[in-house]
Amino acid sequence: MQNDSDEMLVKQYFKRLGWQAEKLPEKKGENGRRPDFLVETKTSECFYCEVKGPHDPWLNERAAVAEKQRLPFFGGLRSDPTFNRIARQLQKAIKQFKSENPDHLHANVVCVVNHDDHSGVEDLVEVCTGFACAESGPLDVGNRHIAERLRKSGFWDTVDLILWFDASAPQRRPLAFFNTESPFLQQLCDLFEYDPAKLYRQSA
Repeated sequence: MQNDSDEMLVKQYFKRLGWQAEKLPEKKGENGRRPDFLVETKTSECFYCEVKGPHDPWLNERAAVAEKQRLPFFGGLRSDPTFNRIARQLQKAIKQFKSENPDHLHANVVCVVNHDDHSGVEDLVEVCTGFACAESGPLDVGNRHIAERLRKSGFWDTVDLILWFDASAPQRRPLAFFNTESPFLQQLCDLFEYDPAKLYRQSA
């Protein structure tokens, strides 16, 4: 889920690069399942962009129940929702890209706008790889099933790049997680000024 401010943050980033982000209108009768933008760069290269703003409605839902039932307190125990929340939003982008770009003729880029002060790009890396980042190297912390579920959903056959934005620092350059098996890898590395030889290689 994202809001207009998330889309504006991403659009302003592309504008600073001198690129044009065209908002795609919703398709009637198809629940508006299209990516948010078609982005055209200064070199006339194009890619599709979908903005996601993962949020956690759990506490608000508990508060609503408590108010309705006139409970004096609310909350409870549960597993950390961060990784599933991110993975769920990433998977939702698959249908949107396939609706507009079924033959994958252009690159597909997901822009994640993070609003959680307790979450960071390391959580995205863990969702995508199944491993946590550590100074000694990748660390298996029990989330490989989430990465495997993402892979089986066809995400890496569809998405070429994920950009991670922090809503609290809108002027900061987003961090990038590349699909190193993407046919658009070199093109995207050139556009976003990354050296493909220095990218972390994770089998998709």
